[in-house]
Amino acid sequence: AVLTCADICAVGPKTWTSWKSSLLRGLFLKALEFLSGDVVGENRAKQIIQAKNRFREGLVDWQKNEVEQHVSNGSPSYWLSYDTETHMQHAKIIQKAKRKNISVHIESRLNETFDYSEITVYAPDHPGIFSEIAGVMALSNVTVMDAKIATMADGMVLDSFAFIDTASQAVTSPDKMQRIADRIEKTLAGELNIEQELKAAPLNNLKKSVEAFTVASRVIVNNNASSSDTVIEVNGRDRVGLLYDVTATLTRLGLKISSAHITTFGEEVVDTFYIKDAFGLKVSHKEKIQKIRQTLLKAVPANNPKNNYPGEQLISPTR
Repeated sequence: AVLTCADICAVGPKTWTSWKSSLLRGLFLKALEFLSGDVVGENRAKQIIQAKNRFREGLVDWQKNEVEQHVSNGSPSYWLSYDTETHMQHAKIIQKAKRKNISVHIESRLNETFDYSEITVYAPDHPGIFSEIAGVMALSNVTVMDAKIATMADGMVLDSFAFIDTASQAVTSPDKMQRIADRIEKTLAGELNIEQELKAAPLNNLKKSVEAFTVASRVIVNNNASSSDTVIEVNGRDRVGLLYDVTATLTRLGLKISSAHITTFGEEVVDTFYIKDAFGLKVSHKEKIQKIRQTLLKAVPANNPKNNYPGEQLISPTR
C-alpha cells in the first residue's frame, strides 16, 4: 500500500486524490481481512451477527422494537455491505420517512475526509429506479464514484450514490445538492422524463474532460459467483452518463438489478451488477446472455469522446 501510494504521488502533484486514498485504504482493509481469514465462509454468519450487534449498540436510545424491525428488514448481504455508521444512518432515514408519512425521502452528506458528496434515496422499489437516479446524476454533470443498492424486505430500497464534480471535488453548494434532490423526487414521481432531459441537455454540459488514456471495454457475465443472481461486470472508460447508459440498458433488457457495486479507479470504472430476469431467476439461456453482452458493449464504447449524448448508442426503449 505504501509503495502504491508513493508510485501514484510520483506521477504528479495532482495525481493523488482523496478518492484514490479511500480506494487504496479500502483495498488494504479487504486484503487484510481476507489474509486473516475473516472472510472465510464459516465466518460469514459470525460477521453478520457482529454487524447487527454493533448496530444495536449504536442505537441504545431507540425503542427495541424499532431497532429489531430494521434488523429483520435487512438481508444478510446488507449487513455485510455497509459499516455501522451507514446502517445507523439508514435506520434514521427510514424513521424520518415513516414519521413524516412520506414514501420518498432523500438525504445528502459531505464526506470531508475523502472529499466527495453522497446522496441516499429511500423509496418504493420499482423497475429502473436505480437507472433513473443515475440519469439525474448525469444530468447534474457529476461523476458517480461509488453506488450501492440495498433492497429491503418490505419492498423499499436504499440507493446511495457517492459523487464528485467536474473538478474532482465534492459538491459543496447547497443549491446544487437541492437541485439534484428535487430532480430525483420529480423523476421518481413521473414528473420528469430523465431520458428526454438528457437528450435535450446541451452537449457541453454533459462532457467530462477526456484524457489520453486507453481503457478496453469488457462485459463479463457470471452465473457461478452467486447462488441466486447472475453477476454482470462492466469495465470501461469513465465518463458522465456511463452508469445511466449501463443501467438503462439492463432495464430495457427486462432485467432487475438487485444489487450493484460501482467503483471508479481513475479513468476506469468497474461496475458489478447482481441481476435477475423478469421471473426472479438467473439468466441461463446462452442466447440471452450473448444479447446482454453485445448490448452492454454498445453502451460502453471505448474512448469515443465524439459521442453526442452518452445514451445515444443504446437500444430504443420497449415502452
